[in-house]
Amino acid sequence: LFVFNYYCVFGDRQNSDLMSATKFCKMCRECEVINSNTIRQHELDICFKAILADHRKRINKNKKEKACIGRLPYEQIQKVMALVGRRHFPEKKWPLVKESL
Repeated sequence: LFVFNYYCVFGDRQNSDLMSATKFCKMCRECEVINSNTIRQHELDICFKAILADHRKRINKNKKEKACIGRLPYEQIQKVMALVGRRHFPEKKWPLVKESL
């Protein structure tokens, strides 16, 4: 959670709970998740946008949550990371990701 908050506030000190795709890719690059042999930045963007679309559908159904344009909370970032892992290690079980993604 500390790492998530660190990258959320990078360049926007008042934002400590939502992460954009750009900041997500920066976090993955600096944490050495992105590797030229396995995971590339465009693959992270695809995973991020898939979870973002699902998150927007849920927000539209539940009007109590505040709308966020192109940003995801911590719980959704966990799903993005699970989706990234699932795409590169399909033989493992990833409980946070729906089978349809």
